Amino acid sequence: GFRKNLYLQRSDTSRKDEFTGRLKINWVVNDKTEFDFLLLNVDLNDPSDIWTIDGSLNTLSDKPGMDSQDTNAFGLKIFHLAEGFDFQSLTSSTHSDIVFSYDADWGNPISNAPYVYDFFSETLRSRRSFNQEFRVLSDPANFSNGIRGEWVAGIYYLDLSETNTKQDDGIYEDPFSGYDPYIVNSSSSSHYDSRNLAVFSHFEYLISESTRITLGLRWEDWESNYIDSYGESFSPSNQMYGGKFSILRDWNEYTNVYANIGRGYKSGGFNLGLGLQTNSSKENLIYDPEYLWNYEVGFSVRHPSSSLNLDTVLFYSDRENQQVLISTQVDPNDPNTFTFLNQNAAEGVNYGIEINLSASLTDDLYFFSALGVLRTKIINYESRPELEGRAQAHAPKRTYALGLNWKPRENIYFSIETTGKSSFYYSDSHANQSKPYVLTNLVLGYKKEQFTYEVWVRNLFNEYFSVRGFYFGNEPPDFLPTLYERQGDPRHMGLLMRYDF
Repeated sequence: GFRKNLYLQRSDTSRKDEFTGRLKINWVVNDKTEFDFLLLNVDLNDPSDIWTIDGSLNTLSDKPGMDSQDTNAFGLKIFHLAEGFDFQSLTSSTHSDIVFSYDADWGNPISNAPYVYDFFSETLRSRRSFNQEFRVLSDPANFSNGIRGEWVAGIYYLDLSETNTKQDDGIYEDPFSGYDPYIVNSSSSSHYDSRNLAVFSHFEYLISESTRITLGLRWEDWESNYIDSYGESFSPSNQMYGGKFSILRDWNEYTNVYANIGRGYKSGGFNLGLGLQTNSSKENLIYDPEYLWNYEVGFSVRHPSSSLNLDTVLFYSDRENQQVLISTQVDPNDPNTFTFLNQNAAEGVNYGIEINLSASLTDDLYFFSALGVLRTKIINYESRPELEGRAQAHAPKRTYALGLNWKPRENIYFSIETTGKSSFYYSDSHANQSKPYVLTNLVLGYKKEQFTYEVWVRNLFNEYFSVRGFYFGNEPPDFLPTLYERQGDPRHMGLLMRYDF
């Protein structure tokens, strides 16, 4: 990993030990039927030791945690060509066993002295899912043959279940307070299951050879059940619908323009555990679906003689019942009770522009770039009026990327890319912001026949930047709310070797 544990004198407490294996089989039964089969195993054994009081890359924890996952999955795709339409079946299933644990006080007996402050949490999670989707597709539209319309219709089903077993242990003792130690030793378990059923359709019609309109609709029913050993139980359900209407026109041989109106949704849910049901209102526990109306206009240019590619889009979004993430700590003496609550703000607004430009400068040199300008706002938030008019969390005003691909020889290539991001609010529950940062990445590669070799460097100039920020108390004896930042990865490099057969 990139962090050193100064207390344990180890540099492997945040290492990565990951394996991914895939087996894909394609079976062409005949000229009308085809099967694609996938087997997947993902085995992640990653110790978790990333949080520090001072925001540095040197940790002090005495009980590093674990972030491991063992997932087995399979997928099956069936494609069948019938008379006048195509049929597709998409099936998948996953089973994951997950361990998530952490040293909640981020310290050790020496760093916390003279106070005894020692907390640890471990969650064992088992998660299963089954997906099934059926699609029926018409033959493609062809204006010259008099076929002006094409369509897709389908049905989607998801069955998900998750079981959690959690153990929280800890002790806090202030030798100057005169009170007995505060001791926590709690075990809890929970079970969650949900079902999603959706029907959808997509229709495209050619008004002329250069102009087409598109209409898409989706309706979804979501039902869930939750129960835990605290006695909390919820069974929320939502019925949601969305859709999209767009018009696209080929302006000339190289350029098209388009406009879209769409309505998307995100299902509601509930906030879990930690005794919140006894000291919080129902409105803080259950949140409603969020809906988003999105409006876009844009154009694309593809000029083959200069290899010029330009994509530009202007967008404006209205968020209804906007879901925001609020942090809270139920017990100031217990860091394991720090959690996040989803809540609904009345509404929010997003708008901006995205531009992607790429071109061949010479036969051997290729340029690419991207720019995003974003403005967001939370409005009409009755329970948190201080947030009204403020930008939404993790929504930087500017993002950009610039890069070059160079191929000096037939088998040798070189790439350099610079990405940047302006400051952004860490959370919708406090006003702390990140600092802007710029990162540079390099790749040097060699390819011959079936072999590929690459040497890569990420964060070339070893920039120190933060990606997350939390605001709560985790330092005895006063436990004053403090900003704790998680740093991004410093400069690192690696070697890739690939053989294609």
